[in-house]
Amino acid sequence: MKVFISWSGKTSGELAKIFRDWLPSVIQAVKPYYSNDDIAKGMRGNTVMAQELEQASAGLLCLTPDNLDAPWVMFEAGALSKKLDTSRVCPILFAGLETTDLKGPLVQFQASKFKKEEIRKMLTMVNKELGEDALEIKVLDLVFEKWWPDLELKVKSLLSKAPESVPGAVRNDRELLEEILAITRNMGSDVSAMASGRRSIGQVLFTDSDSKSSKYGFTYAEAFELVSFLKKRGNTDNSIREKLEGLSMPYFINTALSRYAEEPPGVDIE
Repeated sequence: MKVFISWSGKTSGELAKIFRDWLPSVIQAVKPYYSNDDIAKGMRGNTVMAQELEQASAGLLCLTPDNLDAPWVMFEAGALSKKLDTSRVCPILFAGLETTDLKGPLVQFQASKFKKEEIRKMLTMVNKELGEDALEIKVLDLVFEKWWPDLELKVKSLLSKAPESVPGAVRNDRELLEEILAITRNMGSDVSAMASGRRSIGQVLFTDSDSKSSKYGFTYAEAFELVSFLKKRGNTDNSIREKLEGLSMPYFINTALSRYAEEPPGVDIE
């Protein structure tokens, strides 16, 4: 089974190579592909890359703070989304990126931070696509436990030596809120339901499930990420309510704030 690994930039390219070499150690039936030439990625009509995108059964996107706007990451993400279900495309977030930092074609996918349990879930998705050739869960877990330390060491070593990312590449809270507003303006068929009071904007945009996306590409987990992002920026509960008041999202705000109070996210050590 072919897995297409998308990247752009020196650090992202080196991360892609690490994953290209590591994946077959865990799941031998996987055949990862990544272009090892950043210049070749910009050539029009690259037939090899086009063929690999067409034949891929899953896609991984190596994202760092300095390549979120990279044209070829966006292009490859768009190409993968047209061919594959969004559940089979996984952006991997490095260097402190949050799901709230994603935009454009990237927001429709279930992203994974570079953490042990999230990479395990990504591998489970890849393994599932093998069908009858998939490893048994117990076997996958054993192999993953064996090879995870090797991956973690190489990635952390690389990131510790990588140059600092371009300042300002990660979005601020105003940009995040403007994106949500832009989505609400294009809801079309859902407007009447919201106008009649049958559904709030929060209920349309976000689902209660952490695993199933709404039609607009958001999950409740990602909704919670937005509140977490604002809290980490020093916003109080009242200031968050004021920022989101115009979105008419009381269900989302109150539920997410309550969950944050009960289960505040731990400090990430990347």
